[in-house]
Amino acid sequence: GIIFAQGGTFKLCWSLDGTFDIGDGFIVPEKTSSIRIYGAFDTCMQGPGCLAGRRFFCHLPHVEYLVYGPLGTLCEIFMQSTNTELVYSRLTWTDNATTEAFSKKELQAGIDDMALRTVGAQCPGALVGPGLYQSDKQWIREVDPLSRIDLGHTRVNLTVGFHYKLCFCPSYDASTDGVCGELSDFVQQVGYLDGIMAGYLATNDDHAGEV
Repeated sequence: GIIFAQGGTFKLCWSLDGTFDIGDGFIVPEKTSSIRIYGAFDTCMQGPGCLAGRRFFCHLPHVEYLVYGPLGTLCEIFMQSTNTELVYSRLTWTDNATTEAFSKKELQAGIDDMALRTVGAQCPGALVGPGLYQSDKQWIREVDPLSRIDLGHTRVNLTVGFHYKLCFCPSYDASTDGVCGELSDFVQQVGYLDGIMAGYLATNDDHAGEV
């Protein structure tokens, strides 16, 4: 199948000889045909995978060195644009799974996993990354392009940072749970979210606890 890394309007071209020279390229299935792919897109110039490879960073304190209430734990990202209806533009962050593993789980439940297998070993994930508080917010965030997306605060009870996939739901329903209703609907990877933690290293007993 054809994998689209970004949303947008595309035309499919076919070449009899594989050269796409003048006279050897045709738009299919008709000359005026175009295909609209729902999803997020970006004007990054590093190739077709640049959107999926974007990096966002948040900060979190080490629980053993936390004395006062920390500042700077709010985690925000942005998305340049989408071509989905705003009401169905949703984002989440996932951890510890490839699409193949997730597909096997869905297959066992009797759900058609074709959509999962066509996006490669990226999104969706099998679980929501636990490094952010969810008490005051759902695990799904609304996406308003060109505005900062509030993911909430990083947790203050951790001893290591995190590395999550950012997964977008392009108005999609993989089963019967409703549009953007389950993790299996979040099929487009739009970046990575890294939780950065300052570490302490004791070089000897006289300097234990120093940064």
